[in-house]
Amino acid sequence: MLQFNESVSASEKSGNLSIKVPAGGFQSFIDRLEKISPALQKNLQGQDVTEEFVDLDARLKAKQVAESRLLSLMEKASKTDELVAFSNELGKVQEEIERIKGRMRYLEQNVAYSTIELRIFQKLGSAEVINGQDRGPLLQRAGSALNGTYAVLSLVFQWIVIILAGALPVLILALVIGLPVWFLRRGRKERLSDIRKRLEAENKKTMETPLPEEMSREPEAPNKQE
Repeated sequence: MLQFNESVSASEKSGNLSIKVPAGGFQSFIDRLEKISPALQKNLQGQDVTEEFVDLDARLKAKQVAESRLLSLMEKASKTDELVAFSNELGKVQEEIERIKGRMRYLEQNVAYSTIELRIFQKLGSAEVINGQDRGPLLQRAGSALNGTYAVLSLVFQWIVIILAGALPVLILALVIGLPVWFLRRGRKERLSDIRKRLEAENKKTMETPLPEEMSREPEAPNKQE
């Protein structure tokens, strides 16, 4: 068993288990579970790791050949800088070899064992009580829904009252400051409008009144041709 956790609610007690079983005993374990609960719901998944394992084996052999070559070069190296360079490269190759071996061991263990995620649960109470909780009369369920809606609306109304009560001082202060400013602006606009109207009337009257020179000028007689 890798992991287990348990939970209890008002109507159910349940547990989740993560189990590792030998691959050879996987099907027999499932068969025994089905005998306990014929209505067992199951979901089986598999993963083919053959291709990955073959690729890892080939990479491991190539890295081991490189390791042998580097060891041979280190034995023949006569300079310090060459020895240091071969040593650094050898460390990288050996690290890659250990990583590949670790992945191969992990795959071998997964192939040797199957992982089973199991959930078991038990209904609490008698069958009559459980069925009554699941279904119930239509009027009773409708009444429960109506009560729930009323509770939500009541809560919303309470929040609205609380928000308005908190904002009331701010609204009063805004009215005290804003109303005089609004009246001043309105009076100024009305005065400006009256001034524009008077100017328009005076300009119109001036355009309609004839000039003195035009009034005193006499019409000229037409020229007679002999």
